[in-house]
Amino acid sequence: MENSKSTKTALRAVLLLRVSTAKQVNGNDDCPLPVQQNRCTEVCKENGWTITDVVNESKSGFKNDMYKRKAILKILALAEAKEFDVLVIFKQDRLGRRGNQTTEFIAKLISLGIRIFSATEGEIKLDSINSEVYVTLNGLWAKNESENISIRVKEAMKFTVENGSYRGGAPMFGYKTEETGVITKKGRVQHRLVVNEDEAYYVRRLFTMTVNEGKGTTQLANYLNNKGLRTHKGALFQANNIMRILRNPLYTGHNDTSTAKALYQEELRIIDDETFLRTQDILDQRSKKHAEERAVSLTNLGSALLSGNVFCAECGARIVESCSTSKHQTKSGEVHKYTTHRYICCNRAHGVKTENCQSAYLSAEIDGKINEMVKSILANIAGSPEEEAINKSYGARIKELTCLVKSAQTELKKLGEKKEKLTAEIANVLIGESSFTSEQLHTALEAVEKSISAAEEKLKDSKARLDNLDSERKAVESGYTKLTTWAEEFDRASVERKKMIIAEMFPRVELSRGYNVKVTVNRAFKPYMEITD
Repeated sequence: MENSKSTKTALRAVLLLRVSTAKQVNGNDDCPLPVQQNRCTEVCKENGWTITDVVNESKSGFKNDMYKRKAILKILALAEAKEFDVLVIFKQDRLGRRGNQTTEFIAKLISLGIRIFSATEGEIKLDSINSEVYVTLNGLWAKNESENISIRVKEAMKFTVENGSYRGGAPMFGYKTEETGVITKKGRVQHRLVVNEDEAYYVRRLFTMTVNEGKGTTQLANYLNNKGLRTHKGALFQANNIMRILRNPLYTGHNDTSTAKALYQEELRIIDDETFLRTQDILDQRSKKHAEERAVSLTNLGSALLSGNVFCAECGARIVESCSTSKHQTKSGEVHKYTTHRYICCNRAHGVKTENCQSAYLSAEIDGKINEMVKSILANIAGSPEEEAINKSYGARIKELTCLVKSAQTELKKLGEKKEKLTAEIANVLIGESSFTSEQLHTALEAVEKSISAAEEKLKDSKARLDNLDSERKAVESGYTKLTTWAEEFDRASVERKKMIIAEMFPRVELSRGYNVKVTVNRAFKPYMEITD
């Protein structure tokens, strides 16, 4: 590289200043924008060049393709239009950190008659093998350094998260930051994340409105906006903001990331686990990926009680709510409007020929049957004591699996003792004090080892089945609490709330000719119901 001090000429210069962070813009890092501009301006003054343009950029020179960066495209366009003679940069890595791509861009500018000067490295040329190798290696080193920085930042972030510390950035809605009084090595005040109780109230409302009323993300965004609330950036809430809130485990006290699991922090909990998991289930079902398994409505609009979980028993197609309006004029000339609500088989509605399918059902009649069914179940819940119902359903199976576990453990113990005796007997063969041959003992030992493997597999399977049954029992215990709560609120609940209760109680409802209704019961509620699937 040659020094930038050359014969002064009245050349036109363009400065390229690139920063990657706000700290660099503000002059608080090792390569701040003010420093870059001052050094590049000095180079121009020393050489008598006139600065015709200054191109600022804040995009990463490593993450972004060079020819997708607006700053690079602008410089290339100016060069092709012969608008300047010299490009002045702070360092070569300010052009980019993409290895060979950076070298290719430098070669392109030089071919257009543009000289390139670095304030710290002098003029950048490609007029010899040595200069080409130097520029290429310099670009590859910059790329490698960016990769190493990325790794160090990710590892530092992972360490911060895993130790339960605040990793920085704007806090999620429902939280705020406060100073800890601790000063970091870089002289900055350390902050911690705490619950913002004013916002936490609305976070709880978002989750309960999703679970209890089936509200969609757009409805929830409008709810917050109408309350005069705004995001932490001062913008109106959008559906994607709500989705980020509803999907974030931080609200259960887990400040996890995609690459690191944080320590549980009870002081950060806003939402209980059951509500959070039910919310995830509803959001999953509403996604296109799980459209076939969906048992909740995509929207809580409409007056029908069934939506999302109702199917045609004959063809298996979804049944959806529909309504039509008719008019009737009396002799006096008065016009009356009548709205009829129906459930329509999707196959029949789209003209698909199916045998035995009833094309439509009056929703009032179907809803009446569902309503009475639910009320009957909830009215009888008091007659099904929790412990009695659970023991009746799970007692015998838990006892059976517990016996299987104990039996497998006893068998393993006996086989282990037998293996020890056979191993000891092999030692006796070696000193000529055994009545068995070496082959006999090895055959017997192989048979015992096979029996041990089978017993271990049996024990593992029995324990897994017992654990699953225990999890199912806990879900049933939770189900009892839900049913008793629903029994108190169902009659006075809104249509939206009734829809969500019915969808959770009956994941699948099938309709067939003659207004026959068949329901599939959520397993968590089966011990308390007398309905056959």
